[in-house]
Amino acid sequence: MMRPHPLSAPDVMQPHKTTADARPGRFAPYRLIHKALRLMLQEGLTACGRLDARDARQRIALADDIEQRLCICELHITAQNRFFHGPLQARGARVVQGIQNDHWDQLACIDELRTCLHALRDTPQDPPAEAHDLYLQLSQFVADTLAHMAEEETFLTQALWSHFSDHEIMGFSRAADSAWPPEVQESLQRWLSRSLAAPELDSLQAG
Repeated sequence: MMRPHPLSAPDVMQPHKTTADARPGRFAPYRLIHKALRLMLQEGLTACGRLDARDARQRIALADDIEQRLCICELHITAQNRFFHGPLQARGARVVQGIQNDHWDQLACIDELRTCLHALRDTPQDPPAEAHDLYLQLSQFVADTLAHMAEEETFLTQALWSHFSDHEIMGFSRAADSAWPPEVQESLQRWLSRSLAAPELDSLQAG
């Protein structure tokens, strides 16, 4: 489970104030990708809850599906660490360390979930129990990740705005997008098309 971390001005906004990425006229790098990831995670959790663990084919298909979703989360974390956190650390932004710690926790959770997937896939002794263990751990991962993404859209976005121009932030975002493998980019586009409001989708397609 990710742990709370102290945040301090001028790198962050206080949580009772308006959402950081709602400020008009500033580029919010996390907003659209996070909508896609939220839908992806929530639907994955729902599929896990619906699993009939007595059916081996369902177990294997579900394990493969969850693994693909975890890979996207892992790639997203890696891209953030490289293309956003690195520049922020170079500017001395104090908010980065707490967010970075959350990322290490997320990666550790992904490893634990993969252990559950292997247990479910490889002829488990008690399939319903293995499936429920996976469901509970995935529930915790999704809950923690949703909270973490909200922090990135408030505190971390404010830190980016404090230290960089929109032109620079857009450059980070383009570099992060280009790091995705082509097949993952295609998958992510499908999640984006299903999760965005019409004006957001029009803007994304217009480039």
